[in-house]
Amino acid sequence: MKEIELPKNLGMNGFSDKKIVDNDLIDISLLTEIKGYIVAELTPRATINLRHSSYGLKHKCENYIGKYVSNGQFIASMILVGYKYKQDDINAYFNIKSIRN
Repeated sequence: MKEIELPKNLGMNGFSDKKIVDNDLIDISLLTEIKGYIVAELTPRATINLRHSSYGLKHKCENYIGKYVSNGQFIASMILVGYKYKQDDINAYFNIKSIRN
């Protein structure tokens, strides 16, 4: 199985146009729980869905797992699960079907 590499400009707060420093590296402690939410609650589709940003989705994930999730942790988890993404400033959009509000 091919190892998935995360984007070099992805830190805890999301994407950055600055160099990621050590104190902004992704905290991987919650990635398994976040990936559990993704697998249980989200469904992939062929194209990127511009209706739901990573920032909005991370809040739904927080409600599901009952813990704080950073934007960067959520984006990293989506990438590791295999979703395609489109970067938009610090956020990302993914190839997911519409979700309930």
